[in-house]
Amino acid sequence: GDDDDDDDDDDDDEPKYPCDICGEDMEIGLPNQIVDIPGQPAMTCAELQMLGDNGAFSPSTCRRLPSLVNSACGCNPPCSVCGEDETVDYPDAIIEYPGQSAITCGDLQMNGYLGLISERECKRLPNIIDSVCGCDPTPPPTRPPTPAPTPAPVPCNICGEDMEGVGIPGAIVEIPGQDPISCEDLDSLGMDGGIAPGVCALLPGLINEVCGCNPPCPVCGDEDISLANPDAIISLPGQDDMTCAELEESGLNGAIPEGQCERLPMFIDSVCGCNPTPPPTRPPTQPPTPPPTPAPTPTAPTPTGKGVAPVCVPSYGKKGGSYSGKKG
Repeated sequence: GDDDDDDDDDDDDEPKYPCDICGEDMEIGLPNQIVDIPGQPAMTCAELQMLGDNGAFSPSTCRRLPSLVNSACGCNPPCSVCGEDETVDYPDAIIEYPGQSAITCGDLQMNGYLGLISERECKRLPNIIDSVCGCDPTPPPTRPPTPAPTPAPVPCNICGEDMEGVGIPGAIVEIPGQDPISCEDLDSLGMDGGIAPGVCALLPGLINEVCGCNPPCPVCGDEDISLANPDAIISLPGQDDMTCAELEESGLNGAIPEGQCERLPMFIDSVCGCNPTPPPTRPPTQPPTPPPTPAPTPTAPTPTGKGVAPVCVPSYGKKGGSYSGKKG
């Protein structure tokens, strides 16, 4: 009888095999989902896996379990139904295809993330659902953009911040990609918010000199110094030849940038005849020297009494005589 007891003990000690109900290296995606396995009461996927961990299933049963619980327990690897790194564009659209009852594209996508879609089916899905769900493993379809709210117009000072404004309103400017326009019209367009901020930032560098946006520039360095040679022709780097008077007018109209204005006097002085330094001091003109006034001739005092004072005349001898000593 002892031998029989030993045999029974051997039967109880039969090795048990742990079983992964999703299959080797697979994990349950929906542990609380209820599954019905033939010969077993209804239970959650997590409870079924616990039985498998405890060796409750024979090897042959364990091999059949993945095909039975795969979709219900979410045993598949995550599936992007639109293809790798793609998402559905129309999650509320209804999609239906062989083997899948009607479902929203958003719910189908969630099923894929939860492992409810087999790898084989996952590979085919993008081409099946693209036209309805709006995803494409190749370039996505172009959809009309949702119009953004219209921002309030932003005024644009075409001359730039802190500038005095257009000094030559009738001048014509040519901006790449735009029709020629007067500075006055361009300025009005900017004030009305008709110029995009990005374009506005570039305008001062394009229209500064043409529209006269700079502060007035006295080309001789001082408003009180005028041109000595207004009709003389002056040549400046980057400029067409012009008279000194035309240059002066351009300066007063704001067509000369401040940095260039500061250097102008030394360039034009020799031609236009202005000098930013004080003119040399000339010696004062001497008044003509008047002729000397002769001193008055002194006169003898007049004695008191009547008549005129006698005038003494020296005598040189008698008439016909001569000055001589005694004979002998």
